[in-house]
Amino acid sequence: MSDILGTVAFSNVGKLEARVEKLEVVENENKKLKERVEKLEKKLQEVAKILSK
Repeated sequence: MSDILGTVAFSNVGKLEARVEKLEVVENENKKLKERVEKLEKKLQEVAKILSK
């Protein structure tokens, strides 16, 4: 019985680790996207300044 529980627990830990890795990848992608958005917003502000002259 304990062998089965150990196997199930080990399997669940593996699944949780995989989820954490996926979340870390998503967080990294989100960070990169936020940085790109910030750069684009700055460029848009520069363009708006030029156009307003």
